[in-house]
This record gives sequence, C-alpha cells and structure tokens, in this order.
Amino acid sequence: TGLQPHTLYVVRIVPVNRRGRAASGYPVRVSTAVTYPSSPRNLKVTVTSSTSLFASWVKSETPNGPIDAYNVYFQIVDAVGGGVEGSTVMLLQLTNVSVTSADITGLRKFTIYKVSVRAANEVITGSLEGP
Repeated sequence: TGLQPHTLYVVRIVPVNRRGRAASGYPVRVSTAVTYPSSPRNLKVTVTSSTSLFASWVKSETPNGPIDAYNVYFQIVDAVGGGVEGSTVMLLQLTNVSVTSADITGLRKFTIYKVSVRAANEVITGSLEGP
C-alpha cells in the first residue's frame, strides 16, 4: 500500500527469522501499473462564431501514466443545460497531447452546446472536466 501508479521501484528481499537477518538479495526493479488519469483542469470554452467554439484546458495534474490523447466531447443541450433527447455526443480526439486546446467547428448556428474534456491513456479514459 502507499505505492504510486506508473512508478519504478527498486526492491531488495532480506530474509529474517528467529536467528536474525541474512544478507539481502539482489535489487529487483518493478513498476506499478498505469491507472486512471486525473481530469484536465480549468476548461474554458469561448464562442468564436455562430458555428464554432474554442476550448482550452490545463493538463491533467496526475496523469498516472502517459496520456495518449485528450477527448473533447460536445453535445447540443436545451435551455436548462440538459442533453437534448436524441442528440449525439460528438468526439474530437487530440493525440498531440502537448496541445491543450481545440477549435470545434461546423456546429449548428446559434445553438447551445455542452463541452467536456477527458484525458485518455492505455488503461482507460479519465474523469470529465466540464459541465
């Protein structure tokens, strides 16, 4: 317990019995597994035209392994912010993870959209940042 994900540790085994301690074994290098990435932070969405948005965020603070992509999700919502029944959740996947922004274009004119972003790694897509 208390180990960090995606971290290399060096371990030595030291046999101990009632008579005392024996010489330690050779060091063994072990790595803990990759796990869920934390959410990207501070998502900001700006309207850039009647059919486009600009989204930006700060990288995941605790990636828990290499981040493979940022997934930007967007969906038409009704006036109170709920998803419109039958509206599709669209995905824009950014595999250049040094980029923490996206232009979302080709949207329906003068329509409200919900936007969220997730970090993704080899294990799973992390928790959402956004409304």
